Amino acid sequence: MPETGRQTTLAARTSTLRGLGLQAGEPGSVTIVPAAAGTGYVFRRVDRPECDDIPARIENLRSVPRCTALGKGPAEVRVVEHVLAACVLAGVDNALLEVEGPEVPAADGSAALFLEMIQAAGVAALDAPRVVLEAPAPLEVVGGLGEGWAFRVEPAPACSYTFRFRGGGTLAGATVSFAPGRDDPRLVAPARTFCFEAEIAALLAAGLGRGGNIGSVLVLSSEGVPVNAMRAPLEPVRHKLLDLIGDLALAGLPIRAGITAEGTGHAAHAEVLHRVLSGLVRKEE
Repeated sequence: MPETGRQTTLAARTSTLRGLGLQAGEPGSVTIVPAAAGTGYVFRRVDRPECDDIPARIENLRSVPRCTALGKGPAEVRVVEHVLAACVLAGVDNALLEVEGPEVPAADGSAALFLEMIQAAGVAALDAPRVVLEAPAPLEVVGGLGEGWAFRVEPAPACSYTFRFRGGGTLAGATVSFAPGRDDPRLVAPARTFCFEAEIAALLAAGLGRGGNIGSVLVLSSEGVPVNAMRAPLEPVRHKLLDLIGDLALAGLPIRAGITAEGTGHAAHAEVLHRVLSGLVRKEE
C-alpha cells in the first residue's frame, strides 16, 4: 500500500477487459489508466472521441434503472458502480477509465476482475497530499416507501462502510461491514449482482439484464433463498455494500467517516449525495 496521506494512482495501465454489458448485453471494454493528482475518477468513451470526458461526480449522474450511469453531453457510460468500487477497494484515488461501448462490461457480475486488474498493474503514490471529505457532525437521511431506507454519516478517524438489509425473508436485518485499509477487499469484491427469480421475465422484457447469466447473477427466491450457489455467506448483502461503495465514489473525494446504510439502492445513494455533500468539509490528510 502506498504511503499514507498521499494521493494515489495506478503504477501502469491495466489489461483490457472485454465482454458484454450487464443490462443491454452489448459488447464493450474497459481499461484503467494512471491519472494525475486531483483528477479523481474520469470515464472516457474511446469509441466516441468527439465526446467530452465524464468525471465520476454526482452532477453527471443519469437516471437509468437498476444501475448507476454517468453522462456528459451525448456520451454516457452505464453500470459504473462495480469498477468504481474496485478503485476504492484497491486504494486508487485517481484513474482514467477508458470504456468502449455504452456499458462497462459485466465481467462476472462483481468487482473481482476489476480489482485483480488494478492489483496486477500496481498502485503508486503521487506527490500530492490526499484530500478527503469529513463529517463535522452526524448526518442522517431517510426516505422511501414501505420498508423505506436510512443513511447515516458519523465523524470517525477512518472510513468504514456498513450495509444492513431491510425487508422480509431470510436476509432481513443481515449486516456486512468493510473498512478500507484494514479489511481484505476480497470480502466485498467477489459479491455478484443479484435479482429475485420473479423479476427475471419483467427485467428482460424491459431490455435489462440481457448480459447476465447464471455465473454472473445470483438469483434469489421471494424469501431470499439462493437459487444458484452463493460465493460467500450473505453474498447479496455484500453486493449491496459493494454498490454503496461504488456509488459514493461520485462524491468526488473519499469520505472519511463512519457510513451506515439500511435498505438503500442506487436511487437512494444519489439522493443521499445530493443532500449530505454540503454538510461535509474538505481536509488534507
